[in-house]
Amino acid sequence: MCLPNNNNQFHADVEFEEAVMVGWSVASRISAVKTLALFAGLGLWSMGIWVSSTAAQNAPDRARTLSYTAKVICGTQPDPENLQLVRGRYLTAVNLYNRGSKAVKISATVALAHPPPGLEAGAVHNIAEAALGPGEALAIDCGDLKAHVFKFGFPDTYIDGFVVVESTGALSVAAVYSAAPLLTKDCCKDIAGPVASIDVEEITATEMAAPADLPDLVPLPPNPEGNPLGTPGTGFCTPSATGSVPPNATVKIANIGSAPAAASQAVIDFGKFGMVAVPVGPLAPGGEQLVTVPIPIDCFGTGIEKTCEFDAIADKQGAVPESLETNNMRRGHCLRARRG
Repeated sequence: MCLPNNNNQFHADVEFEEAVMVGWSVASRISAVKTLALFAGLGLWSMGIWVSSTAAQNAPDRARTLSYTAKVICGTQPDPENLQLVRGRYLTAVNLYNRGSKAVKISATVALAHPPPGLEAGAVHNIAEAALGPGEALAIDCGDLKAHVFKFGFPDTYIDGFVVVESTGALSVAAVYSAAPLLTKDCCKDIAGPVASIDVEEITATEMAAPADLPDLVPLPPNPEGNPLGTPGTGFCTPSATGSVPPNATVKIANIGSAPAAASQAVIDFGKFGMVAVPVGPLAPGGEQLVTVPIPIDCFGTGIEKTCEFDAIADKQGAVPESLETNNMRRGHCLRARRG
């Protein structure tokens, strides 16, 4: 997540070669900006645009829980026969600004619609939690999704879904979308052409009911982040009982809510290599339980050192009513062996 700043300017600082977003369907709404971009001869844009409404600026500054949902498309769609998204490269930056006089806590998640393909719900991943002081701003963009969720690349050439931000106070939120066609260079290599569309969408808030006294189960890494993250003893990765490879995946299931949590089930999902369910006992507020499972050796592939990615999920079956249901999953990874 980009660092907060104190000016009223959005920024999208992710290069198209790493990740790019937004659909051609918005082009009709931004013809003036698109024409300006094309005539200026701009290639890849890195810019900030600020949009706000009078109603948002004059809204009362009162403590409440608000939710903002922004469309997100990141990456490259190279197939001209694809009927989901036009061939091109796409970028989005969701910009948040605290216009109030008090600090605001935020929690951000990404809900995928693609992948998977077809009529199947995608995964929901926690991005980060942060705080914005009065007058501070930050952006959540494609690079942040890679850095905080998809450390080893997107699960497909592009992702499509929604970024959901929940906050304890009113924010001014806008999403900046840009898209560029793919051009063929030297007969075979696709490169991004000039920007074909720019759009700025103001995101309105949905006020949520005040949370009741409920539990809130979250998966946390039990070990501190090390360097490199994923070696045994860092993050979710712990050495096996014998110290041999492969290491174990260990998750701390914590109740960060204000009420006791009944017994539940935690899952560590290794994707096509299977998932392991572990029972979790009742947890008082502030209580926690460690869940440790061996990592399937095939998850690492072959070679001296490979990486296994997995999802740690609290209350997989949804048996426990929680004050926040969008923070039950967290992405983790382990390296098969330490670097020598």
